[in-house]
Amino acid sequence: MVWNRLDRFKRHPKGRHQFDYLVVAAPADAEGLVYCLTADGSAAQCWTERGTADVSALGALVMDGDHCGGVPEAMALAIRIMADGPRLSVVILLRGLSEQIFPCDPRVDPILLRKPLSRLSARVTRDYLLAAAATAEDSVEKSSGAPPIPVRPA
Repeated sequence: MVWNRLDRFKRHPKGRHQFDYLVVAAPADAEGLVYCLTADGSAAQCWTERGTADVSALGALVMDGDHCGGVPEAMALAIRIMADGPRLSVVILLRGLSEQIFPCDPRVDPILLRKPLSRLSARVTRDYLLAAAATAEDSVEKSSGAPPIPVRPA
């Protein structure tokens, strides 16, 4: 199982896992946001109202909460974008946050980050999402009939 995790890291030329984002932001802010998210070798594409996006190969949906009108409006738009596709992790960027919030399950609750997004915050968020995805894969393996790890009482 450990080797499978290491194999995923070999695919990326810099030794990191490839991660793709769909960005929802005002056109003026989208370019800087895409640059920040792709600085570590990840890929990002911008969503437009008229276009449709294939969310099946994406890792997260990154939304400018101020542009969308707030967290509830951003979540409603996220649900509309994902429609029949898989449930993606949602990252919402907001001005005026006193702290950044990384929930226990990013597929249920959104990650809330301060604007403007820094390259460090983008990298920490990507690593957090990869770790959450690996944990979810492990729990699926355990629930799919894999034998439990034996535990001896102390």
